[in-house]
Amino acid sequence: MIEGTGKILSAYPTNHLRTIAATTVLSVLGAASRTDASILAYRQQNQRVREQSWLDKLVDFIFDVESSTADQDFLEEQRIINAQLNKVFSDLQRNRSTPLSQEEKEDIREIFFLNLKSLASD
Repeated sequence: MIEGTGKILSAYPTNHLRTIAATTVLSVLGAASRTDASILAYRQQNQRVREQSWLDKLVDFIFDVESSTADQDFLEEQRIINAQLNKVFSDLQRNRSTPLSQEEKEDIREIFFLNLKSLASD
């Protein structure tokens, strides 16, 4: 609390957050957790491909098997994130009578990325 004003300080950007139902927050946190697991699985799969023997790499080269680049990895991870966010938006929309506003979507994205960041740093 700030002395004299009575305002509460928070580590989260509460000035932009609006009232969001607990079920919405739980849904977003679950989606962030699934996204983190999907990205981790994707990275592990790519690591195994990169650790192939020279013979496997030669066979892949001869038969023109495509390996992923850093740009492709980034785009795939972005695709995973966008797919989870879109799923959250559609799931929440299904349970409401009015469409999600742009502000609500931004709040959901903010909660999602804050949680995704905390999961990635663990």
